[in-house]
Amino acid sequence: MKSVLDETDMDKLELYPPDDLLDMLSTNLARMMSLAACLTQKANRASEVEKRYSSKLDKAKEDALRAVQEKEQLLEKFLESEAGKAALEAPSTETIVLFKSSGEFEELVLDHAEGIYEQMVQDCGRILHETRRISDNDLLLLDTELPFDLARDDVELGVGDSDDKVKREAPPQT
Repeated sequence: MKSVLDETDMDKLELYPPDDLLDMLSTNLARMMSLAACLTQKANRASEVEKRYSSKLDKAKEDALRAVQEKEQLLEKFLESEAGKAALEAPSTETIVLFKSSGEFEELVLDHAEGIYEQMVQDCGRILHETRRISDNDLLLLDTELPFDLARDDVELGVGDSDDKVKREAPPQT
């Protein structure tokens, strides 16, 4: 008992006769034993309830899995049927028609075509320039924003630069 009680508690216990101490200890021991039995019984009941609900939970999970699988099979059958195929195609066709009639579609097509056009004009201009069968000034007429080497000294020039760095030929006099 000395390890559980401190010295002041031991001093208080010395005032009681040994029979009274024994009676108090046996009463406390009986309460503790009753409490332990009650707690053990409740723990056993909790374990039984846990097992019962665990099996119910497992059964519910199996039922849910089975329901999901049945739903997926029904969906597959529907999608393979004519009605399912029509249901899938109808909204997409309508969406495509609506998108193609929108200004956004036209803008996207024009933006894409503009990039292709610019690249094509640049390629054609470069090919014509390399052949030397057309004058540089005539090449500028194709697209005034395209840079060409008009100054023979390896300086790329644009339209704004061409007037300053290229000797102009005198216009033919009539």
